[in-house]
Amino acid sequence: MTDPYIVYGIAAVSTVNGEPYVDYQGDHIPTAELQRVAHEFMSEGDQSAGVMHLRNDDGSVVKAGRVVSSVVLTDALQRSLGVSIGMEPWIIGVQVDNPAVAKAIKSGALAGFSIAGSGIRTPAETEE
Repeated sequence: MTDPYIVYGIAAVSTVNGEPYVDYQGDHIPTAELQRVAHEFMSEGDQSAGVMHLRNDDGSVVKAGRVVSSVVLTDALQRSLGVSIGMEPWIIGVQVDNPAVAKAIKSGALAGFSIAGSGIRTPAETEE
């Protein structure tokens, strides 16, 4: 590919309509924690982007490209920009360097992101 092919999407969500968002694994990432990990990923990580959860024969991640843009749209940031989208997401831009992945995205076969994060689960605090 001669020109950069960059796709944008949501990597993670903290809240929807002011309520904690719980993902398919039953996890919730508080907004401050989402900001911390997003900033850490961009400043200390290697910004590699894999293809969902696919692995090569040697166990390495199938590379799609690299994350070149990142922003956590907190409620405070949205207010300062004069917008409201009803959620607090981490939005990333991935420069796709793998032609097969670019083709799969363009065809609709790949239509989303899945972060390969890890963490320590702690019980949610509930109001009594």
